[in-house]
Amino acid sequence: YSGDDIVSKFELLKASTIGKLKGITAYKNALQVVADNYPNREEGKNAQAILSDQIPLLEKLEFVTTESNSWKILYEVGLREDKNTRDLEDKIKKFIASENLQKLSFSYDIYTNSKNFIAIHGIKTKTYADDIVLVLKDNAKFKISNSAIVISAENYKVIQIKKNLESYLALEKK
Repeated sequence: YSGDDIVSKFELLKASTIGKLKGITAYKNALQVVADNYPNREEGKNAQAILSDQIPLLEKLEFVTTESNSWKILYEVGLREDKNTRDLEDKIKKFIASENLQKLSFSYDIYTNSKNFIAIHGIKTKTYADDIVLVLKDNAKFKISNSAIVISAENYKVIQIKKNLESYLALEKK
C-alpha cells in the first residue's frame, strides 16, 4: 500500500494497537511516528492532537489508595484458547451462575502479547472481593489454584494504560 492514502490510517490503527499491548510509552512513540510522517493528513493531525491533549493526562495517572466502590478480581492467564484459561473461565461461570448475590460478570482482558487476565466485575467492596477469592479457592466445586489479584477499578485502569502490574503488586506488599 506504499503511497496510498490508506497507509496513514493503518499507521494510526497500528499505534493504537501498540498502546493497548505495550503501554503508554510505546503508544506515545508510535503516535509521534504518525504525527511526524503524516503531518498534513488527518491521521497525522489526530495523532498530534492525542499527543498534546490526551497523553499528558494518561501519563499523570497514578495508583490511588482512596476507598473505592468498584473492585475487580484478576486471574492471570495466557491465550484465550489455552486449556487452563478455558477451565478457569468455566469455573468462574459456574460460580457466577450458582452464587450470584450481586450482579457479577467476568471478561477476558488483554494485557500484553503473552499475559492476559480473566477479570471478575461488579464487586462493591474489597472485603467482598476477598471473600469471593476464598470461596473460589477453597470450595470443592471450584478449587481455583491460580493466585488472584484484588484491585480497585481505578487502579486496574492505571495498570492497563501503563502496563505496570509489577509496580502495583510491589506497592500492595508494603
